[in-house]
Amino acid sequence: MSKKVTNQTLRLSSYQENMDFVPSMFMPDSTDEDGLLFSDSFVLSPIMSYQNYDDCNPITDKNGGSNKKRSLCEDNKGNDDREVKKMKHRDTERQRRIEVSSLFKSLRSLLPFQYIQGKRATADHVCQAVNYIKDLEKRIKELNEKRNRIQKSVRGTVTIHPYTEECTSSSLSTSSLSTSSSRCSCIDDKHMTVVIIPCLVGVEIIISCCLGRKKSCLSSVLQILTQEVRLSVVSCLSTRVQQRFMHTIVSQVDDGIKINISELKDKILNM
Repeated sequence: MSKKVTNQTLRLSSYQENMDFVPSMFMPDSTDEDGLLFSDSFVLSPIMSYQNYDDCNPITDKNGGSNKKRSLCEDNKGNDDREVKKMKHRDTERQRRIEVSSLFKSLRSLLPFQYIQGKRATADHVCQAVNYIKDLEKRIKELNEKRNRIQKSVRGTVTIHPYTEECTSSSLSTSSLSTSSSRCSCIDDKHMTVVIIPCLVGVEIIISCCLGRKKSCLSSVLQILTQEVRLSVVSCLSTRVQQRFMHTIVSQVDDGIKINISELKDKILNM
């Protein structure tokens, strides 16, 4: 009996010596009071958790509590979303600045030099653009008023007999045309009157002619302007006032072309 106890003690001592080489993370489940008896089952040390680690699963405390922290996977996804939003915002802002710069460049090209001379700031360019628009509106208003005054003065000189339908070409003699500068059978009226005034783009020509020349008056004037004087016709408006036609022609004067208004008026009257 004593020999059997001795063998068991030796085996336990040998087993204990072998257990000294086991890492400290493996701890015995239970011991006897004398420290010689060990259980055959071992549990992992709290130093290393035996739970599988997963970034996308919530982490719990070692007591198995219900407090869940934000997983590392969700944090990474949130960071990626923020980076994507920042990149999109930067691209949108860059595109907006390019478009705004292009618009300001186009605005500068439309302003005359005297409005932007010595001014480099964008705010100054916008302010000068507003001033330029106001000046143009004022200039257009003045020209419209001047045109209306001229048209009223031209219409005021027209005193046609109410029974006169049109001037008869048979009553126009060669001698009368050469001496009276286009007198016709219309009572107290000239066959044609011409008024030429400078305008914003070039010259504005107002022609009043009787119905007897309605077929050739306008075409002849346009031919003189485009072929002989080499002007570009911008607009042409024809209206009938009683027994006469009123033609308003706006022509653009190109750079390098000088216009003598009196000579142009004589050409139109003598056509």
